[in-house]
Amino acid sequence: MDELSDLLFRCSELRNGLMQKDPAPGSRAALDFSELASLEGYPEATEQLIRCFDVWTVVTADQLRGFATIIDSRQSAYAIYPIMRSVIEHSAWICWILYETKTPIQRVARANLALLDTAKRRIETASLIYGTDSDQKATAQEDYVGIKNDIKKTFNNVTLEPMSIEGETFPAPMDIVAHLGKILGDERLWSGVYKQLCGMANHPSLNVLEILKVGASGKHEFNVSRERMVQNVRQTIGPYLRSLLYMCAYMGWETEKLDRMYDEVVDE
Repeated sequence: MDELSDLLFRCSELRNGLMQKDPAPGSRAALDFSELASLEGYPEATEQLIRCFDVWTVVTADQLRGFATIIDSRQSAYAIYPIMRSVIEHSAWICWILYETKTPIQRVARANLALLDTAKRRIETASLIYGTDSDQKATAQEDYVGIKNDIKKTFNNVTLEPMSIEGETFPAPMDIVAHLGKILGDERLWSGVYKQLCGMANHPSLNVLEILKVGASGKHEFNVSRERMVQNVRQTIGPYLRSLLYMCAYMGWETEKLDRMYDEVVDE
């Protein structure tokens, strides 16, 4: 299993070598900035788009390191499945924003949907955890109002119920992953992978029986075969690397090392 954890660590470190402070001159990102520069609010909204890529790839790179650490420890097995699901979801969002989007406004609207939805959910979370009259809920409410007002000033067509920006609506997680599956060449397969991970990660279910056996003591023990672990690692790394490819293509960043890693890891 050592080579699998090494591969995960190498992929996680790849992100830091790719990231740069600004889009390259002449890149799609630079052209988006230029095209939207004269429109009130759009430069800031475009910065939010790039911020999403930065944040989401920080998350996925960290989760790959977590996956590698679990393999190295030989002490856990089930914990990899919530990690797999999260990496696939974050990577799928980057692909949804960038793949075949036709206009700068469409790309920026999709990223700002994520920002607005997150701000709205934070109000409910703070209310439930700390109480409806808590300072935490008030802060979350203030943040949401600020983000909502900025978005309404920037975009011409914004609705809150249901959430929509310039005709772009907030997609269901399964739709995002199905979109990723189309990109990767097998929508049915990736929808199935995601459903399996939801069954593993979301709620008490018996999906876990797939990786359990009854040991000599008569109690259940985890039994993840090497073949299955290889499959799990590849199903996690593939979407991650594809999201980095789209991000770098959009930003105009060098991809030589990424291309080599993709050819090594991804079997399409």
